[in-house]
Amino acid sequence: MTDVTGIWFSYWRIDRNYADFTLIEGSKIPATFGGMNLSFPLQFPVLKTKRLVLRAVNDHDAAVIFRLHHDERVQEFRGEPVFEKEEEAMKRIFYWRKLFANGNGIRWGIEMKATNKLIGTIGFKSISHQHLRADIGYELDPDWWNRGIMTEAIETVLNFGFEEMKLHSVEANITPGHIASQRVLEKSGFRNEAHYHENYFYKGWWDSGIWSIRK
Repeated sequence: MTDVTGIWFSYWRIDRNYADFTLIEGSKIPATFGGMNLSFPLQFPVLKTKRLVLRAVNDHDAAVIFRLHHDERVQEFRGEPVFEKEEEAMKRIFYWRKLFANGNGIRWGIEMKATNKLIGTIGFKSISHQHLRADIGYELDPDWWNRGIMTEAIETVLNFGFEEMKLHSVEANITPGHIASQRVLEKSGFRNEAHYHENYFYKGWWDSGIWSIRK
C-alpha cells in the first residue's frame, strides 16, 4: 500500500445541517468517539494522489451520480435497483453527507486531477467505532475501468483509514461472481474470509463474499 505520508490531504468543514462545505487547506482535526479510540475526522478529508483527488460529493455532482447508478454495467452486481430520476442521486448525496456528519461513514468522490472530472465514488459505508472496523464500497465510470484507478483510490482510502482514523480492519462485501472487483481487492491486499449463501434478496437470492484486510 502507498505510504500515507506521501498523500497530500486537506479538510472540508461540513455544518450540521449537511448543507455547506468549506475548504480548510492542510488542517486535520481528529475526533474520538469512544470505544477503542477510533479517530474520526470532524472535517471532511480531501486526499490527493498522483492522478486523483478524493473529495466530498456535492449537489453539483448529481448528474454524474445519477449516470453511474443508472448504468446497468455499474449496477450489475450490486443487488439494488438502478436510479430512474436525478432526484434519487440528490437523496444519495444527502445520505452521504448525513453519514459523515453523524460519524458513521465517509464517501469520497473520485476526481481526475488533470481534468477535475468526477468519475466515481469510494468510501466507508459504515464504521464500527467499538471494533475499529469499516465497510468499504465503490463504483467507477466504465470508461475508466482497467486503468488502475480504483486500485489507486482503494489504497489511498485504506492508508487514511489505518493511519489517520486508526482502523484495525476494513471489509468489503461483494457478489462472488464480480471478478473485476475481486481482483481489485486482491491487488489491494484483501483476502476472502467468508462466503454467505443466499443471504440477500433482491429479485431473487444473492450470495455475498466477505473480503477483509487488517492493518
